[in-house]
Amino acid sequence: MFNIDFVKNELTELEKKENSRYGIIKIDDLNEKFLSSLSYWSVKDYRKQWLEGISRVVKKRKTSCLITCMYDPLKANFINLWTIYVEGENAVFQENIIFLTKLDKVYNILNPYEHLPKHETITDDGDLISEWTIPISELNNYLKI
Repeated sequence: MFNIDFVKNELTELEKKENSRYGIIKIDDLNEKFLSSLSYWSVKDYRKQWLEGISRVVKKRKTSCLITCMYDPLKANFINLWTIYVEGENAVFQENIIFLTKLDKVYNILNPYEHLPKHETITDDGDLISEWTIPISELNNYLKI
């Protein structure tokens, strides 16, 4: 099972104060809440990127991402996202932070996929990196929304 969307409840005080919205990503048995800034992207922008990101995995079988917190890349320090790696017929999800100051070039919002980290399963300290795997076929339902 997979889904990503914004919480449909009334806005919280934090969301109003920070000009942001809570969202939830569901990957199999994981239900992870996130806070998306609306200072640079709108709800519509996030949803458009999510559809594009999922479509890239389902139709092209390419590494992709779902941006959950986007700021102006010329002013921001980081961007939050879920990277999706393709392994055979499976989609492997890892939560990532892209530190913009560590990139070789300016972050390209038209092609965020060029900035994704390579798939690693162990940190530099030898710890396992958390990831969730589902069949790519489970992403088809999201594209029908």
